[in-house]
Amino acid sequence: MITFIQDYIDSSIPKAKACIIGAGAAGIEIATQLASSFGSILLLEAGLEEFDFETQKLTYFKQQGKKIRSLDPQNPFTFEMSKKGQTHLKQYGGTLNIWGGKWKTLDPIDFESRFDLSETAWPITYQDLYSYYASIAQDYQILDLTWANAHNADLPFTISQLPGFSPSLDLLEKHPTNSKHKFQKQLASSSIQVILGAHVVNIALSENLDSVKHLHVRSLRGQDWHVEAQFYILAAGSIENAKLLLNSRSQLKKGVGNHSDWVGRNLLDHPKGFGGLLFPYDQNDIIEGRTFSDKNKTLEIGISLNQELLKKERLPNHCINIFPRIDQNQIVYATKFYLEQLPNANSHLFLTNEKDALNQNIVSLDWKFRKEDLICFENYLKIFANLLKKHQVGELNMKADALTMEIFRDASHQLGTTRMALKAQDGVVDSNCQVFGVNNLFIAGSSIFPTAGHANPTLTILALARRLADHLKRTYGNIFFNS
Repeated sequence: MITFIQDYIDSSIPKAKACIIGAGAAGIEIATQLASSFGSILLLEAGLEEFDFETQKLTYFKQQGKKIRSLDPQNPFTFEMSKKGQTHLKQYGGTLNIWGGKWKTLDPIDFESRFDLSETAWPITYQDLYSYYASIAQDYQILDLTWANAHNADLPFTISQLPGFSPSLDLLEKHPTNSKHKFQKQLASSSIQVILGAHVVNIALSENLDSVKHLHVRSLRGQDWHVEAQFYILAAGSIENAKLLLNSRSQLKKGVGNHSDWVGRNLLDHPKGFGGLLFPYDQNDIIEGRTFSDKNKTLEIGISLNQELLKKERLPNHCINIFPRIDQNQIVYATKFYLEQLPNANSHLFLTNEKDALNQNIVSLDWKFRKEDLICFENYLKIFANLLKKHQVGELNMKADALTMEIFRDASHQLGTTRMALKAQDGVVDSNCQVFGVNNLFIAGSSIFPTAGHANPTLTILALARRLADHLKRTYGNIFFNS
């Protein structure tokens, strides 16, 4: 059932078994997974069904580090503009309203401890997530990707299958999936109550601070409500998840979940850009890495170094895609890089003294790289170029500014601001996505990623969300709740 916050102007919002903050990919996935087990689920969404400029202005953030794409909230912009300039969208369906439809899994190596950096290890493994990747692929009709990942040898031969390299596969949808349409019937059911225009501005804890007592919800008109549930899931995106936790200072000076000062830290993205040209030795020897599976989907075959080589050389898991171009009457290949940014506690977002229309502190983003990012990138390029020569593929000619990483921009994939960790001192949530020290508060979405890999995060967001839903059903399925 879909309602609007103003529908409750003269009444309270009913208590629920579960309350989910954010109706994007993660929030909708969890709500629909829980619907068959729990009779009352609240799904609070700050946005409306259609794009709304006044609501979108609340996504504004200041910046002081490497610039991330954003739009000026003082100048009205349209939905079409938001596709090009926004990192996230406050609208029912979330950023799925504007995403590019690229599906890709993380690689097993992405979950492992690497580079002698303690913050690289996930508290779960690729195998812990494998069955959820498979079930998401089934339900979201992207089984072509699952098949291709398991049958690399059957793919068209490309550079990626030469020794030292590895195929990096993603599936591109012509018409990107939007969960609010895909699950329209389930979201209209009586067990799920969607409330649009509901902005959560504070998380109120119990007296002993070990559980959430209620949420403080506000409309853009300034009316306030309290929302109560047995458990709560924060699924509003990496920037908004951290912003809400940091702004929830009515009982804790540093905000909820910020016991170890990790909330807002480890702000990561996937730096990307065209870095140079590959000049082939043989004009007829390279097969460009896109394979059409049907008229609605494209299988894209990128090139990575294989995992054994990455471990041996202690390198991040980057990916390179090649695209044919004509340069001075010859075929060359433009190289587009998708980089894995190293985890970095000093890359972070934090509260400013400036307030938004809801009287919440605006955040500032300080997105930055470690010095090791550049060192690793230089080493990666040397090995990559040497392999191309060794296998008689061609010469890699890099742009000068690519070698400094200056040309690379964000991919609108903010990650890591409420990172998952084995111990409370190393992160914000545990392996079950529960906020350390707050027994009924959970977080979903890419903000819990400890590391970034290079993969578009949507598939992993959904797999983690489904895994969390299973955990919640096991934990709360037999506990009576008085609504």
